[in-house]
Amino acid sequence: MPLLAEAELTQKTFAEHPFCRKWMMNHFPSNRLETIVLLLNSLRLVSHTEFERSLIGLIIKTGNQLKGKIALYCARELPSGMNYFPDDMGTAPSAVTPGNEVGSEGRLAHIARNIAREDPKKFLSHPSVSDLRKVKCHEIFILDDLIGSGERIVEFAAALNRDPHLKSWISGRLVRITVIAYSVSRHGEQAIRQGVKGLGEIKFECRPSAGSVWWSQEKRQEVLELCRTFGRRTKHPDASLGYKDSFSLIVFEHGCPDNVPCILWSTGNWSALFKHRSIPIELSDCFDLKLSSRNTRLGLAFLGQTQLAGSSWIKGAGSDTQAIVLVLAAVSKKLRNLARMSEYTGLSNTQCEQSIKRGIQYGLLTPGPYLTPLGLEELRRLKATEKSQRDVAEAGEPFYYPHALRGPGAI
Repeated sequence: MPLLAEAELTQKTFAEHPFCRKWMMNHFPSNRLETIVLLLNSLRLVSHTEFERSLIGLIIKTGNQLKGKIALYCARELPSGMNYFPDDMGTAPSAVTPGNEVGSEGRLAHIARNIAREDPKKFLSHPSVSDLRKVKCHEIFILDDLIGSGERIVEFAAALNRDPHLKSWISGRLVRITVIAYSVSRHGEQAIRQGVKGLGEIKFECRPSAGSVWWSQEKRQEVLELCRTFGRRTKHPDASLGYKDSFSLIVFEHGCPDNVPCILWSTGNWSALFKHRSIPIELSDCFDLKLSSRNTRLGLAFLGQTQLAGSSWIKGAGSDTQAIVLVLAAVSKKLRNLARMSEYTGLSNTQCEQSIKRGIQYGLLTPGPYLTPLGLEELRRLKATEKSQRDVAEAGEPFYYPHALRGPGAI
């Protein structure tokens, strides 16, 4: 079954957006433009729809594998030493921090509330200790958007554990904690496994890397140097590479995490692209962009499939087809773990999983997954299509460079 069945989707890169162009022009000299373009085009922009659909899918899929009631709690920062639950056992805790602006907490609380309304026999949204006891709840899901250092989850789980009843239930292995987030770094996962008592599983949609795995070493050094140099102008120079140098490149439509380089969100003697970590209305449409041929070429080139990346098959391929080919290329390089495949291809875990299922359906893959003879033949056929008129750039190189921009005269 031929893969090329969809019309090509055209899209501009994030750095081409007029709002981004103006920001770059006002903040960077001409000799830094190529590097800041590379950084902006390497951001993973997660829309409200993608975020909610991914979290809901993870919660329901994980919940369906468990028996009994499941309590949903949204992770949030709490004062040191605070008990998460009110002194009155019958009073439910607040889903969000009272009096504060509601960012990711509000989005997560909305998800938890809707799931509990849709399936009240299975899920409870922020129940009290009395409610946990009444329904004999043995499962707790802690929800978050992005986990970098893992500190917030460890501290939040400790706050849950300060309630004497819950502490007893967790110690007696009567209650288990599952952490579910859109993205979890390796460092964060390790911190959670070491610091959360009663931990069961950690579920996530994608694995963030420190910077982009697609960058060459030379390009990585250029981005590091740019972030550190201009990060000194902000209020958070110690977060030049993001909080605790996590160097995440994931930005949500509901807000920019502090795990990304501070030049994108911090203020001071600096005007950030995502000022106060909020997303400008002008950039909202950028979060609906689908998989681009540019990112597909970069992913294939990084996987060592330069001939496949440079051929013209991408011109006639839609986003689903490109995702399948990326997965076929990853499997050919013996990448079978979803988290690793996601990191190396730029796809989410769900996209990888769906592409594997389609590959099996089309006879291109076997469970495992492994390439079938038809899958190998399909990769050879796509490589054999005529070479694209535009040579594929080195992995990490931006295809677009705004030569027309003029940076400020003095730096």
